[in-house]
Amino acid sequence: MILVFDIGTTVLKGALLSEEGEFRCLASRSLKMLQSSKVDYYEADTAQWKMAFREISTELLSEQGAAPLIRAVAVSGNGPTLVPVNGDGNFLNPVMTWMDRRGSAESAAIREVQDFYLDPTFYLPKALWLANHRPDIYERTRHFLSCPEAVTFWLTGEAVTILPGSHFERYFWSNELLEKLGLDNSKFPGFVKPGTIVGKVTASGSNESGLPANIPVVAAGPDFIVSQLGTATVYPGRACDRAGTSEGINLCTENYITDPR
Repeated sequence: MILVFDIGTTVLKGALLSEEGEFRCLASRSLKMLQSSKVDYYEADTAQWKMAFREISTELLSEQGAAPLIRAVAVSGNGPTLVPVNGDGNFLNPVMTWMDRRGSAESAAIREVQDFYLDPTFYLPKALWLANHRPDIYERTRHFLSCPEAVTFWLTGEAVTILPGSHFERYFWSNELLEKLGLDNSKFPGFVKPGTIVGKVTASGSNESGLPANIPVVAAGPDFIVSQLGTATVYPGRACDRAGTSEGINLCTENYITDPR
């Protein structure tokens, strides 16, 4: 069986699937964001992520004696939430969620450098904001990771950036752009494709998460990509409506359509 997780804004969900994709059972836990009186500040409480993850793991693995049958784990999650992780693997605060827009000046600075607009909610404006306004956090950061990448790192000790496709690279970063912005490229892990086996659950990952050790952990990626795959929105004319804390409607077309946003 395959054990899958999705870290949403207000709910963390887990499910057991057969290797043929047959749904077996579901579990979920509510999440609360950190409160802030500052405009455009939207931060996550990662301690809740870990607690909810362990509770769901325990619940699902107890179903029908599932633990010995687990062949792989995959984690998707809301993006672009940015999680700074230190050398000990601890998640550092602030964890700026996909709704956080405090990096508008950084977004403008990036546009001047690369002549391409990156919304303040994206990864790089947030990392640049931390470098400019929280150098203490920036210096302590070993890796900048997304929400599912951070949890994958927590489980395996392996840091990667999950790139859905080559045309998405401009929404992430390049070594040339990082150098122009004065950011340390060693803090930004290399790209892997969804479906890549990132590593296996370590002893410490097992102890903290409740998952069996040595289970392969597969790169899933941002929730919007995974939802399109899960609804088979990969054939022209098929669409899906992703409704939750945010909402997005995706339509698969025969022709690639570009947009400056």
